[in-house]
Amino acid sequence: MDKYGIEQNKVAVVPLRFNENQSTGYTDNPAIVHYCGIKDWYENRNIYRREYMDKYLDTAQKYMIHVCNDREWYVKDFLLPSLLEQGIEEDNIIVWHDYDSIGNLASWVASCKWIAENLEPYNSTWHLQDDVVIGSNFRDIAEKKYTGFANAFCNNQFDGERTNYIGEVSCNGMWFSFQCILIPNRLMDGFVKWMESGEAKEQFPDYLNSGKCDDSLFREYVTRKMPNLTATNIFPCIVDHIDYLMGGTVINKQRKGKRQAYWRSEDLDKAVAELEEKLAKRNK
Repeated sequence: MDKYGIEQNKVAVVPLRFNENQSTGYTDNPAIVHYCGIKDWYENRNIYRREYMDKYLDTAQKYMIHVCNDREWYVKDFLLPSLLEQGIEEDNIIVWHDYDSIGNLASWVASCKWIAENLEPYNSTWHLQDDVVIGSNFRDIAEKKYTGFANAFCNNQFDGERTNYIGEVSCNGMWFSFQCILIPNRLMDGFVKWMESGEAKEQFPDYLNSGKCDDSLFREYVTRKMPNLTATNIFPCIVDHIDYLMGGTVINKQRKGKRQAYWRSEDLDKAVAELEEKLAKRNK
């Protein structure tokens, strides 16, 4: 007998969980999952693993709110309560606060590193800026299954015809707006390493020196390294960018009255109007 207590030349029958096939799902506790007959399985292992393992992993949708000190009041009094009112559990909301005012880019890179080290790599995280208002259907649309990126805030100036870049597109056809964007967690580690390697600074010194351009740098990374990733531009928008109400740069303040440049529903128009009224009372 060998060390496992099995007689030589005898067959040991093991439970089905050690011989599961990715397409059958016979057991709810698989130890080994085979990818028989799948072409280029290694390249596609993340996709197939997610399709099969979603029911076994903690797949609760995560939301990260990126906050600076000047807008903490808005997140606390308005944005966070609006997410909770839609039934999003507080445990699934991460408030990423730039307490030390290290700036947009540095804070974004730090948040990417945290996600890579702490969240399930086969899931995705919604990233929200601290100056957005959400529509009443935000959760329903945000928690649909997306195969890659999803952008909840699109500008019709990106595509005047409003057709070529609506719905599922390549990441090259995505409007990379960090106001509200769903990003696969597994991209974060690669982006951080790209930044830390010095390659990003060599190619885009102006972006790095600005301390901003987090969305532009991330777009450059994705479109160069993973151009075939899919993305979805959501129509109409399920958030609006209200930086003109929060304060900000001169350019941002000039945006007042130009919200028609974004694809908004009547529902979102109503949410913005109600917020403007609340803020007017608050600021009296």
